[in-house]
Amino acid sequence: QWASIIKVGDLLYATGQDGGTIVFRANPKKFDVVAKNKLGDSCNATPAVSDGRLYFRTAKHLWCVGE
Repeated sequence: QWASIIKVGDLLYATGQDGGTIVFRANPKKFDVVAKNKLGDSCNATPAVSDGRLYFRTAKHLWCVGE
């Protein structure tokens, strides 16, 4: 993975240069993947968190994930 890992609640988000993000639980005893998502664009930035939303900046877009 490329960007810094971020923690939101009990979940960790790791984003790679290919725009893929792995979501896993913050559990030091077991690697527990919750989800894998792809943005379809390259990414060199750490996601940002604000008001229950995740923001991903890719090479061509700014994505917002949340309610």
